[in-house]
Amino acid sequence: MFSKFTKTSKAQSGNSMQGLLRGVVDASMSSVEVGILMTDIFKNSNKINELSSTTASASEEMASTVQGIATSAAEASRVTQKVAQEVQETLSIMSSVSDQMDRTSESMDHLKVASGKIQLALQTIDGISDQTNLLALNASIEAARAGDAGRGFAVVADEVRKLATESQKATLLISETIKEVHGQVENVAGSLELSKQSVVDGGSKVDELMGSAREIEGLMENIAYSTSEQSIASQQISESILAVSESAQHNNEQTFDIMSLLDQLTSIIESQRSILSEYDIKNKVIVLAQADHILWKKKLVDFEMGRINLEEKDMGDHTVCRLGKWYYGQGMGLYKNVDAFKAMEAPHKRVHDAAREAVKLRSESPNASIAHCIEKLEKASEEVVSALHLMEQQVNSK
Repeated sequence: MFSKFTKTSKAQSGNSMQGLLRGVVDASMSSVEVGILMTDIFKNSNKINELSSTTASASEEMASTVQGIATSAAEASRVTQKVAQEVQETLSIMSSVSDQMDRTSESMDHLKVASGKIQLALQTIDGISDQTNLLALNASIEAARAGDAGRGFAVVADEVRKLATESQKATLLISETIKEVHGQVENVAGSLELSKQSVVDGGSKVDELMGSAREIEGLMENIAYSTSEQSIASQQISESILAVSESAQHNNEQTFDIMSLLDQLTSIIESQRSILSEYDIKNKVIVLAQADHILWKKKLVDFEMGRINLEEKDMGDHTVCRLGKWYYGQGMGLYKNVDAFKAMEAPHKRVHDAAREAVKLRSESPNASIAHCIEKLEKASEEVVSALHLMEQQVNSK
């Protein structure tokens, strides 16, 4: 009876130790998973902080650019106003030119009339020099009024005075000259008409330019107003981004504190797990190895963040860890035909391969990205833990 009691007590004690080990391992795995999750939160918060800083800089640059646009728009508006003023002055000058042309045209008409009178007077000239001189004087006066166009006629008038004694001979010459002058007057009058039309057309173009200048000025004022509003909005965005950045930094600090506490908790649980690993507990390696391979992911994540250091010389392969020694030793003898046992070999190898690859990359380049190694290790680790869970269920059910 005592022997039966002893066996029962041992069985109960074994079950208790096995349950305790299971609880410690579950706690270890949970704390590690939470730690990894907090690390992800920390990294994401860091990214938010970095992006916020970058975005804030871009926002400030945009605000500066907007301010530059506003300044340029104001300057363009000022230049446009100046151009409009100059255009207005040009229009005024062109109007004066048009008036002057009207007066010149009127003078040409007078000259034509005077030329006609001279022509009539020449028909009555019979050589009287006094009368010729008088006509020449009148012609000189008219020539002076005609300006440049009358210079040729002034020369003719001077010749008339010199040839007063030969008035009869000169009458024919004067008559022909008058006809020529009349023709020139007609040409000048035609040119004046064309020039006047050009001035009128130019005035229309200047009017159009004036209208365009006013439109540009209005657009520049609108741009200046819009950019001013955008500058205010950019400033508000920049302030909001700064607030986000400060909040992210605060979250980082809190997350880091939580990670430190979780590290302490994990360390305590690992101490308990280490103590329990010394006891003779049924299938303890199958249970302990589950936490081992969750811890591998945490190690690699901490290594990525620079929280711990790993070296190639310390990285063994899948045959020398706790699971590997058991797998190719006692486990192979007991479970080599169990499907779950066979299924864990390949992913177990990939766990260690991914870890070694990450350490090798960082040894070659301290800033190298090892995110893909962590991803490969995580996937392989999940397969190993899943196989170990299944195997634990199968073994315990026997």
